[in-house]
Amino acid sequence: MESTFCLPVSPDGATRCNHYLYLTLLFMPPPITPQANTPEGKNLTCSHLKQRVKQELEYRITNTWNSMPVIHTPVSLKFKPTVQGLVMKVYAPFFNDPPAPPGAPGQAFNGLWEYEVVESFFLNSLTKQYLEVELCPHGQHLVLLLCDGDALVKELDLQFEANIIGKKWIGNALIPWEYFPPGVDKMNSYAIHGSGIKRIYEALYPIPSEEIEVGQEPDFHRLEYFKTFSLKWIMGDDWEQPDSKLWKEHCCEILPSDN
Repeated sequence: MESTFCLPVSPDGATRCNHYLYLTLLFMPPPITPQANTPEGKNLTCSHLKQRVKQELEYRITNTWNSMPVIHTPVSLKFKPTVQGLVMKVYAPFFNDPPAPPGAPGQAFNGLWEYEVVESFFLNSLTKQYLEVELCPHGQHLVLLLCDGDALVKELDLQFEANIIGKKWIGNALIPWEYFPPGVDKMNSYAIHGSGIKRIYEALYPIPSEEIEVGQEPDFHRLEYFKTFSLKWIMGDDWEQPDSKLWKEHCCEILPSDN
């Protein structure tokens, strides 16, 4: 038998929670009360559930890049475990603004960030190496490997499908482990829509309003605002991140993973 429950975890102690952990029990366990530990608000462990749970992590983007609340249903991202890689699911409002990019659905499209898009970044904070995954409601995608803001590899293949249902869209991508830099320990996610002066930039972990400078523009590569993240929260404590030949080919210094 299976049963599923959801535990909300606030990243900074705020009343608005944008992080959820779903635990699906593979067997009928004895009654338990999981406890949440939150180093920078994210970790949740339950040792006596080890080897008995599948874990699904959900994030909701509730703020703009400069810490203003969004005025629509928040974009939701769910990360799920598989042997081949990390499943990234997007549930988002569909604005259809801008219109679809001039690229084939299912294919990489350089410059996708200029369109309606949802993005997730996975960072090794020591090496500044990170993976960027961009997903569009019209089916295009863009996957990049970067180091401290500089793109090393662009337009990697990605198994991705998107479906528009009225005023909503759902995206489902499988990100191969090969794409993740060793030692991922932080992440951030973003959503963009609108055109011209109505262009809206949203962030899971925004820049605090008191740190915004006059004339400052949104910049999703401000790595100092990323928050703690571990793939083991999804894959389990015994899981080890596979080595990546792709990163070894393009980076001269690779640190071993310790998470």
